[in-house]
Amino acid sequence: MWRNLTSRAILDRPVLRVETHIRRRDDGLEREFLVLSAPDWVNIIPVTSRGRVVLIR
Repeated sequence: MWRNLTSRAILDRPVLRVETHIRRRDDGLEREFLVLSAPDWVNIIPVTSRGRVVLIR
């Protein structure tokens, strides 16, 4: 089981948070993990019947 030793935010924006975590296993092995957090969202890409992607400027 991994135990969290430290956590630190390295980026904190409204749409994305990036944290670095140092964790240790029961056998003493330590590793750094990057944790990404973001709110749920949806991307919609309209494609015409001719297979063309619709983009709006």
